[in-house]
Amino acid sequence: MSSDAIQDQMQNLKYQKHLKWNLDSRSSDSGQNYKVSEASEHEVKSRSSDSEQMSSVKPRVFREGDLVLKKILSFKSDSRGKRTPNYEGPYVVKRDFSSGALILTTMDGEEFIRPVNADAVKKYFA
Repeated sequence: MSSDAIQDQMQNLKYQKHLKWNLDSRSSDSGQNYKVSEASEHEVKSRSSDSEQMSSVKPRVFREGDLVLKKILSFKSDSRGKRTPNYEGPYVVKRDFSSGALILTTMDGEEFIRPVNADAVKKYFA
């Protein structure tokens, strides 16, 4: 037998022991093992609530002419500390790509050189 085949068998045995331990811990009635199965039930419930929440989230849709604020992604230290503004703008959406990229222009019509990710902008309501 080759060394790769032996390693595969060892991994399979470890996996089977892990599965057997999980089944044994859930089937026994000791208090400590009950907590393990209770935690796993909680994890399952939280995962299902996450998927329910994600289905209720509406995707952001930007159209040409929308006013948006662009997140400031600067890592430079600012003398204003935590009072530094988080967004700049407003800017006008010139073009919206299906990949989530936006071409922005200033209110004066000057176009940005690089596209901006839609995650880094939010709608501006005047």
